[in-house]
Amino acid sequence: QMRLSTLLLISTFLGACSSDSAPVFTDVNTAIDQADSAKSAGDTDLAKAGYEYARDNGDGDSRADALMGLFELGCAGADDDMAFANFETLASSHADKLTQGELKRMVDLCVTSATVETGDSIIDYAMQAFPEMKDDLTNPAAAIEKIRTEGPGADLSGLGYAGD
Repeated sequence: QMRLSTLLLISTFLGACSSDSAPVFTDVNTAIDQADSAKSAGDTDLAKAGYEYARDNGDGDSRADALMGLFELGCAGADDDMAFANFETLASSHADKLTQGELKRMVDLCVTSATVETGDSIIDYAMQAFPEMKDDLTNPAAAIEKIRTEGPGADLSGLGYAGD
């Protein structure tokens, strides 16, 4: 119990600090750098604002980076819809960025954040794009199925995912 209230306190405090002045971004790369730092620090609002600025104003590469950042924020917040929407845009507009390694990393993020619908979609996409990934996706697929039946607290240690 204490941990939750401490987290709430901290996030309220951070929220109070950061809402004094809404971030104004003028440069796409700076926006992404600031969003990355904010994401690491747990400042979701600033991170989202930076990535959205870069998504809306960036060119191919920076736009893809921004979409990936928003996907990761979706996972971090266990927001399946947000993760899914940004994955969909990546898949339709930046498929070249979705390498086997990147898809595996994204699927693992979906497993650890229990964003199962997005995880399913990424597995389907990966299987079509890279049929040879089948073996790499067996455990994530089983983990997603387990989360779906047992809930986000499912024990996935037997599938290569460390417990909490």
